[in-house]
Amino acid sequence: MRSFLLTVLCFAGLPLCLIRPYFGLLFFSWMAYMRPQDMTWGFASTFQWSKFIAILMLVGIFFNNKEKFFRPVPINWMVIFLWIFISISVVFSVDVPASMDRYIEYTKIFLIAIVTIGLINTRDRLKITILAMVTALGFHGTKSGLFGLLQSGSIKRGPGGMLEDNNDFALALVMTVPLLFYMGTMQTKKKFTVIPSLVWLFAQHYVFYGLTLVVDF
Repeated sequence: MRSFLLTVLCFAGLPLCLIRPYFGLLFFSWMAYMRPQDMTWGFASTFQWSKFIAILMLVGIFFNNKEKFFRPVPINWMVIFLWIFISISVVFSVDVPASMDRYIEYTKIFLIAIVTIGLINTRDRLKITILAMVTALGFHGTKSGLFGLLQSGSIKRGPGGMLEDNNDFALALVMTVPLLFYMGTMQTKKKFTVIPSLVWLFAQHYVFYGLTLVVDF
């Protein structure tokens, strides 16, 4: 059932990635941080959804005059300089073939980082993107933290992907705390004044959840 629901969701969202590239970025980010494919079985768990989401998003940017693939801002040039530095290191490495797998993965990450900077061109888009990230990680952080508290055990595996290692997962949760704090302080309407306090309290639990996941000392 999970596999079927994820397949339907992805096939419904793929065309929107082409029509609205920013939606593709949100969809890609949600798949990367939420890792719903790791909570399914069969076809949906092995199909490379993120690859096709990214391809359609890039094609959509190419045909959309309102969206930019690259913005000439200092942070983008810093990302490119870092990628060039890594590329030179790979060329002069002791074992080039052994370095290529990781190099290709890092290149994909840098590409998505540049596209993200290009697509997030308003404050509202920044807020929505951060919300998508902290919601996905918040789900796994809460789930893992409750499991550790109720079962009196430690978490030895993250949700999957680059967060599969428990230490990497814990680091991701701790790094999310400033984003949660920002989400709490950005509220300006009086009826939402209680939200910053609640979100900050939840952020403190995030640190606890992250530390409980680290079992390799």
